[in-house]
Amino acid sequence: VPGLPARAGGADAIRRREAADALGLSAIHVNRVLRQLRERSLLTLKDGTLTIHDMPALEALAGYQRLEQGGDIQSHSRAP
Repeated sequence: VPGLPARAGGADAIRRREAADALGLSAIHVNRVLRQLRERSLLTLKDGTLTIHDMPALEALAGYQRLEQGGDIQSHSRAP
């Protein structure tokens, strides 16, 4: 896979393609985003295991807002 270490090919590359297919994205895009997240030290991918190092920063980057425990999901939904 271009831009990835040689040992990241093989079964790992197949998993990335499967993830891309499941998300409706290209494998190139998934690889690019994973590389960018690694460069920001938000995650690592080694031996087929993805480790998130800074969940709050990853959530902020994604614009993700956690629901309070016991919170009403309707209060966080967008109007149609």
